[in-house]
Amino acid sequence: MTNSNLLVTKAIKSAFLRNPKNFGNFALAKSTSFYLKQQYIMKNYAIKNLNGWQNVEGKIFLGQELGMTGAEVSLQCLAAGEDAPFLHSHKTHEEIYVIISGKGEYEVDGEKMAVSEGSVIRVAPAGVRALRNTSDNEMVMMCIQYEAKPITSFMDDANIIPLNK
Repeated sequence: MTNSNLLVTKAIKSAFLRNPKNFGNFALAKSTSFYLKQQYIMKNYAIKNLNGWQNVEGKIFLGQELGMTGAEVSLQCLAAGEDAPFLHSHKTHEEIYVIISGKGEYEVDGEKMAVSEGSVIRVAPAGVRALRNTSDNEMVMMCIQYEAKPITSFMDDANIIPLNK
């Protein structure tokens, strides 16, 4: 960690300890990597600025960095021709994959399908899956992982607040 990041980390921790109410529903993460200069912590939400998809290197997990409590989100850049190192499934987690740029092949339960920028794939927990970049360019994708359970009505959980226009 650079000296400037360390100073930002200490300042945020100090401010949190002095007045945790200023941080809203945010739970202080144990990892000091949470406190990056480009991370802005505000009441009831958190923002991480990647400054463009081209800055995604390898795989980035955002759940802890954003203080998420019901899901995990990762961003991954697959180099030209790169395959996932394994097939996998989950016990209880469903996943949604969003192809942000590039193209490749997505495999679920032995079935292979072409995917490209704008493709959105939902996979049930038991689906045995893998993503491959079959192109000569990088592929950037987002994976949203959450517990598979029905939402009876998403509007039952909403608080509607009229806009004053």
